[in-house]
Amino acid sequence: MDFSFTEEQTALRDVARRRLATPVPPSWRELHDLGWLDKDLDAVDTALLAEEAGRAHAPSEWLITQALAQDACHAAGRPLAQPTTLAWREPEPGPSRLDGPLDALACRAERAPGGAVRLYGIKTRVPYATGIEVVLVLARGADGPGLYRLPLAALEGEPRTLSGVDTGRPWLELDLAGVPAEPLLTGAATGALMRRIRHRALTLLACEAVGLARAALDSAVAHARSRSQFGRPIGAYQAVSHRLVDVYSDIELAASLAYVAAWRLNDTGDEDQTATAVAAATIAARDAALFACEAEVQTFGAAGFLWEHPATHRYRRARWISCFDGTTDEHRGALGTAVLDAPW
Repeated sequence: MDFSFTEEQTALRDVARRRLATPVPPSWRELHDLGWLDKDLDAVDTALLAEEAGRAHAPSEWLITQALAQDACHAAGRPLAQPTTLAWREPEPGPSRLDGPLDALACRAERAPGGAVRLYGIKTRVPYATGIEVVLVLARGADGPGLYRLPLAALEGEPRTLSGVDTGRPWLELDLAGVPAEPLLTGAATGALMRRIRHRALTLLACEAVGLARAALDSAVAHARSRSQFGRPIGAYQAVSHRLVDVYSDIELAASLAYVAAWRLNDTGDEDQTATAVAAATIAARDAALFACEAEVQTFGAAGFLWEHPATHRYRRARWISCFDGTTDEHRGALGTAVLDAPW
């Protein structure tokens, strides 16, 4: 069995790396022309792009759209025509996780006289990035839970922005006081779709975390080679070099697990095995990204703490990923339960 990337995947990764290394980020139209929005890309192809986006700390609207909206749009037979996010969280006691109980949904969709659908309720901590134009809202309608397509421009006034650790990927709070929306998908299949979305989102964020970790390690190694102290490069000191070797080891493990999870997404067979692979990738990638970003800051010393330094922004992105849809300890608990319950 060949576990290496295909020639096409290697070429896709190399082209993405070169394009993302330029100062001007690609526009949504350019992403379409590059094929990054093509529905024929499988999960491993998209995972490669997510890693390169993480390495370059690229703008987030592409990754948020791929992670949270791709499965829903494709299931509905709709193209990814605009940058899109997903609103599923609600204030307590509403659902907080992507695979949370749908019977706890308080947000509702009502059909008004004349046939228009209007949304009512509060959605909180909606992932956002500059350029996002559409939000898919999880709400309860006459046919049960479903997803409803809402252009952000249809909201009255600007949505409330919630403060967060990563200024490049803030959260929104939406007050849906009768705003008109378009039904995208409704019915009993919504629960299974939300589980697929969760697996995809966690996997792509794990790949983004791997890319962040690689960039942090490259930066730290370059600084350790060029910065001298007491007449020697600081990389010659074991306190620096051994830490960076440990970072490298963690990244390689995380990358392997992340691509196993992506490969599992292409296999629609055993959902339990997919969930286990996704949990393992999530844990390893989050730990590796935080370890790498902390090591980068430590290698640079005081300069690494400056707001203007790239290490600060990488560390904040790693923190954002580590809090997405469950803490790392919660994922460890889920993985432990899955392993202990497996029919060995």
